[in-house]
Amino acid sequence: MSINEKVFEELSKSITYFSNWNGINAKNWASYFYNKNIHPNLDYKLTRSELLDTNFTKDLNDEELAIAILSWGGMNREHGKSLFEHKEWIDIITKMRNNEIVTRKETYELFAELRKSKKLKGMGPAYFTKLICFINPNLNGYIMDQWTAKSINLIFDNKIVALNNSGHVADRNNAAIYEDFCLKIEYLADLLNLKPIDLKENLFSNGGVNRGKWRQFVVDNWNNSDKQKITKKVQKLDDSDMEVIAFEIALKELKGNEIEIPTLGGQKKLKIKNDENYIHITNSKNKTLKVDNTLWNKVMARLSDLPRDERTMSSRYGVGNKEYNWTKCPNRNAAYVAAIVKYLCK
Repeated sequence: MSINEKVFEELSKSITYFSNWNGINAKNWASYFYNKNIHPNLDYKLTRSELLDTNFTKDLNDEELAIAILSWGGMNREHGKSLFEHKEWIDIITKMRNNEIVTRKETYELFAELRKSKKLKGMGPAYFTKLICFINPNLNGYIMDQWTAKSINLIFDNKIVALNNSGHVADRNNAAIYEDFCLKIEYLADLLNLKPIDLKENLFSNGGVNRGKWRQFVVDNWNNSDKQKITKKVQKLDDSDMEVIAFEIALKELKGNEIEIPTLGGQKKLKIKNDENYIHITNSKNKTLKVDNTLWNKVMARLSDLPRDERTMSSRYGVGNKEYNWTKCPNRNAAYVAAIVKYLCK
């Protein structure tokens, strides 16, 4: 296989050990739409290692295992609700667990056909490849999300995985493309003397304010690649990049002159200023909110409990009558605090 040697060198210099990614509480995630009794093992934040451990997953039924994986991945709960309204896809999970499906390519094709026939509402390739990865690890299927896809496209200097205008993995990717993607993961892992599943973690890297070296390289180089033909929409923050930030770090990052940032929705502007132990926020109506350590930590606790796909949604930080609203919101301007986190993680 022909690779871009300069890009591969950057990858090899960035290889590191990634501790287990924690998802949100799986039981809480499912409670938004799932009315059945659920296994007590899902009543906490699961890790990647647990999802790969058959001693842990064997006690879960097919729906519970799917909930464990999708909540770990940070799926929007509204998408989860849509997904569980039509459960034809659960049959694929059953067949995977019973070894009735023996290849990752066939599994991808089954999910893709359901997606094409509109029987997989709420779940595209980035999420059903998570199911392929964890439901039966012996299939050696790897997660094909926007960061691993962009990484592979850059390393092999080619548009292997198709992305949509928002920069995420497109539905038009077929089983042959997924198989090629997985083979390239295995090829690179062999070159770097890593397990393929560990290489995948390095390709995903870290987002947030402490962005990993490889993630930064992808961000810096993706939009500069003439071959990718990416629109400006791709440059928006991916929800998975929005991480909890300590108040002290936020104060340090905001030290200096007053700055102007967009709100979470991007329709209005906020003026932000560090005032020693506080952050002053002035909204578009010229009203000022003083953010202290207490308010900041309450919003960070809320952010950490949200699925990654919901963290940039202002509705998740306000009071309302929807299940996803924040009933214990301490301040109606809490979404402004989240907007600062989004700005610092960009």
